[in-house]
Amino acid sequence: MSNNFSEKNTHVGLGIYGGVMGGWVRGMKYGFHTKGETYSLYVDGNGYTNKPLAYLIGSENQDKVASFMSTSLKPEVTVNGKSI
Repeated sequence: MSNNFSEKNTHVGLGIYGGVMGGWVRGMKYGFHTKGETYSLYVDGNGYTNKPLAYLIGSENQDKVASFMSTSLKPEVTVNGKSI
């Protein structure tokens, strides 16, 4: 298999189907890393987490800065950091 990314590649890297659960991944340090040209992760359904979500945004000097997302116990719309 060639590593030339300009060649058309129609292969699937990983496909999993399960009954109750499709699968799970656990690493000793990092759980799962995904990267794609068009998108890196598409979730077709509800998403859940038990830790804060954060964006890593590149700053002017190319450092990555964590930007945390707001959460709520009920559906809300926020504009400029204020609930409306």
